[in-house]
Amino acid sequence: MHPPDCGGDGFVVELNEADRGALFTAAASRGVTPEEWLSCLASAHLRKAPQWSRREARDIASIASAVQQIADLLHGIEAEEAVSVARRLYVNLSHRLDTMMTTRCAYWGIAA
Repeated sequence: MHPPDCGGDGFVVELNEADRGALFTAAASRGVTPEEWLSCLASAHLRKAPQWSRREARDIASIASAVQQIADLLHGIEAEEAVSVARRLYVNLSHRLDTMMTTRCAYWGIAA
């Protein structure tokens, strides 16, 4: 999910200098504004679901595209070989998605 847009109904959060610096560092590390980072943090905790950066959303889209390409490739392969290839690819892609989900949940401080 892309960082939510506050749409002008925002509010002020007062932070001390050290926390403000940490917020700017955290936001920069994710490639978002401090406002977007705080919005994502709140959304992650309220929804109990990880929030995804634009880069991560692109990674997920590339995995979905890879799955489609795999399906297209397997269409012409003998059944036994196709099952073997599909099983290996499934394990690899499942591991990638699981890692992404676990990492995001840990980052936002929510249960996976």
